[in-house]
Amino acid sequence: MSRQEDAEEKELHDHLFALHRLREQGKDANRRSRRSRQTAEERDAILRKTGGKCHVCGGDISGR
Repeated sequence: MSRQEDAEEKELHDHLFALHRLREQGKDANRRSRRSRQTAEERDAILRKTGGKCHVCGGDISGR
């Protein structure tokens, strides 16, 4: 290979590596952190706020 071809190959390799790194960073940015469990006080506050109803379907919530 000539020096020109070597330089072009290295440039292409570096560009592809940079694209790969950007793709991986994008994946990390889109990952959600794991939700922590709510405390009893937080659950009570939510139930008071929603009137003891599910915020999605409006059904009564009883028990845990």
